[in-house]
Amino acid sequence: LAAPKEDAATQSSHSHPIFEGKESRRHQRSPMWQFRLRAEYQNILRREALSQLDTMVIFVGYPRSGHSLIGSILDGHSEAVVSHELDALGLFHKGMSAKKLPSLMAWNSEQFTASGRWWNGFCYDIKSGAHGQQGNGRPRVIGDKKGDWAVRWSALDPDLPKRLNEQCSLRCVWVLVTRHPLDNIATLSLRKGGAYDRLRIAHSGAEFRDAIKKAQINGDIASHARDDMVDDWRAMTSAVAQMKSTLPASNWHEVVYEDFVDDPGKQCRLLAKALGLQSDEKWIEKASATVTPSSRASRDNVQWSSAQLKDIAASIKAHDFLASYANDF
Repeated sequence: LAAPKEDAATQSSHSHPIFEGKESRRHQRSPMWQFRLRAEYQNILRREALSQLDTMVIFVGYPRSGHSLIGSILDGHSEAVVSHELDALGLFHKGMSAKKLPSLMAWNSEQFTASGRWWNGFCYDIKSGAHGQQGNGRPRVIGDKKGDWAVRWSALDPDLPKRLNEQCSLRCVWVLVTRHPLDNIATLSLRKGGAYDRLRIAHSGAEFRDAIKKAQINGDIASHARDDMVDDWRAMTSAVAQMKSTLPASNWHEVVYEDFVDDPGKQCRLLAKALGLQSDEKWIEKASATVTPSSRASRDNVQWSSAQLKDIAASIKAHDFLASYANDF
């Protein structure tokens, strides 16, 4: 159920983000031949700049789990570059060489930074001065933040993560970010149709909350958790478990979003250690200042049925990477 279908599964084109400053939230689909040409050019252009790489990081998980924040924090490290929504695993699935992925990751990060690092109404600039290779210019870690689609491509092609590990000359580290499942599913339900994202960009704070309530009354945004989004979350959970079972434990790192918000300094140090990076104190200070707890959980914006809660609880108890949430049901 989690695997891409129909147009989303096509091999001849690839969906990628369009960076439009504060309005950024859209994707467009371009033919794969354009990506191959860009990869050839960027690989030549950045060969020397990327010559010190030793690790590739691929984010894994669910949409609306904090991947954008944590990916941007990592991109703000002077020795790391992380692309935003490039969907590198999708490109690899469609035949892009593993050795060409780093140059596309660096290109994407540079484009995102030039546009102000805005996405869906949020600015992901941690003010470290190191975004998009602005640091020492010779990163050791490079990667991509498109966690949900990394899971979806793996659901379609279960051997994909293993093949990337085997074909990539860099050490591959897979970072799973989890967030409370009810918040995941609630936001997925609210976002269906696009009205939620449009309001997020146009409003903030109490004004945004009032706009959501009005849209729910008008029927433009869901007021109940959607059964199809519960099903999608459960399918993705099974796909994450499959990925974890096929990868070496030493190449797998887990981040609980709520723990990251509670103590970003500690979590940044753990992430840096997993990737072989120095825990630069200036970077940690800037990252910690970027992390702000949400004033209200998304789960409170929708209503839930007892059957939905029962199904979600069963999935949580069946998977060790969701253990942090087991006592909430």
